[in-house]
Amino acid sequence: MGGAANTKHGLEQPISQDMLMTVRVLGEHRGRQSLYQEQSPQLLETLKRIAMIQSVESSNRIEGITVDRDRLEAILAKKTKPQDRSEKEVAGYRNVLAEIHANANRLKLSPELILRFHREMYALTGEKGGHWKGKDNAILEVRPDGRQVVRFQPYQHLHS
Repeated sequence: MGGAANTKHGLEQPISQDMLMTVRVLGEHRGRQSLYQEQSPQLLETLKRIAMIQSVESSNRIEGITVDRDRLEAILAKKTKPQDRSEKEVAGYRNVLAEIHANANRLKLSPELILRFHREMYALTGEKGGHWKGKDNAILEVRPDGRQVVRFQPYQHLHS
């Protein structure tokens, strides 16, 4: 049996035992995070780097941009200069992501910010960024037999 919690409107809403256990586990993990920050900053930095690599790799793959894993890691670490268009796009993505991480509390999401980030992502490629796409991208799945199937079709904008 779970307890009860008051909501904003003064109504009681039951909380399951599972929910209480989840909140307890979250509290434990928060305490561990603080402990790691104090005692194992290198471990957290390694985990952050791995998450960054996986995020950049996956996000760019959606757009059809692939870079050899070793080159990707070197570009993200700024240990090498990007050589081709894909690597330059990854480096631009890295720069924007670094700005987001460094200034998250000061950034205010707006269409202007999105366009500025887009411009910065393409800054190294020689292409002009900072404008909205004229058409939507379909997200495709490539089946083992090589056939492509649309997994997600973004909303098609009607232009008058």
